[in-house]
Amino acid sequence: MKQALERRKEQYASQRQRYEDIMDQNQKQFLTTATFIKNDFQKLHNLLQEQEKNNISDLQVELEQKTNLIDGEVKHLIDAIANLDEQLKELDKELNADDHVILKKSCSQKRRIACIAGKLKPIAKDTLINISHHRGYIKYRACREMLSNIEVVPFTFDINTASPWLGVSEDLTKVSKTGGSIPFETPGRLESVPGILGSRGFCCGSHTWEVSLDNVRSWRVGVVSSTDGHLQLFKQESENKYLFIYKEEGCDGMCRVSDASKIELQLIAPLEIVRVKLDFDEGELSFYDAENEILLYTFYDYFSSKVFPYFNIGTLESHDPAEFLEICSMDLCLQNLPRL
Repeated sequence: MKQALERRKEQYASQRQRYEDIMDQNQKQFLTTATFIKNDFQKLHNLLQEQEKNNISDLQVELEQKTNLIDGEVKHLIDAIANLDEQLKELDKELNADDHVILKKSCSQKRRIACIAGKLKPIAKDTLINISHHRGYIKYRACREMLSNIEVVPFTFDINTASPWLGVSEDLTKVSKTGGSIPFETPGRLESVPGILGSRGFCCGSHTWEVSLDNVRSWRVGVVSSTDGHLQLFKQESENKYLFIYKEEGCDGMCRVSDASKIELQLIAPLEIVRVKLDFDEGELSFYDAENEILLYTFYDYFSSKVFPYFNIGTLESHDPAEFLEICSMDLCLQNLPRL
């Protein structure tokens, strides 16, 4: 009886220690994540400030152009007015002269006055600043410009699912065998393999993502879903449904599929980027050589629960921090951005 109580006490103490470790880890992650958020927003602020500066500069350029145009027109009018003043002075002199002189000069004088009066043009339409050009859709143009300067990924790696052997980059887009990002056991992480999940799960629609292999010698890329609707991460891979293609170390020039057939997929060139296309509703999962636009393999299956991107790098025995998998950035339209 006493031994049972002591064992229970040890279990409680161990559980308490795990919670305390998680609290410490949360504090560390809060500080690093807060710094990352501030840095990212500072980059966005810099982009917006640069756009604001450029937009005002464009407005200033147009103001100078319009000012130069108007200055030219005003100078022409000043010259014309001065010329007319001279003509008026001559007319005043002639009006004081005798009738013979007036009759002699009247025809040529009329021609000169008519010529000067005929040069007056209406005010040009392009003398006003094009306000619509500078103010119209300014928020949309700012967002579009920001997208062109920002690398957008369809999802990131979920660091909380990373196995103890893996490290994840600060922006959560690269994973390598550099040691654990979380140095203790936590619920929801991959335990039996050096794997990690994507941060987004899919339960409907079509989705595409690309993974850079960067000459990794051993890898798996695919998806995982639960067989009973509750994904448990997990001691045994058989507890969940896995669909992936993979390459083993030493098997250059080919990769295999994860089903029982283990079909060999011959490659015409080293596979550098894998494109994954998931059609949840149709039950299709396709893999492509993204560099050469070649279909490698398509799984046909029924997905009964949410599907998560799945990745594996190396083996339990391998350790090469120079090798990493990377989620590639993709061109996304504003209306196609994921709702996070």
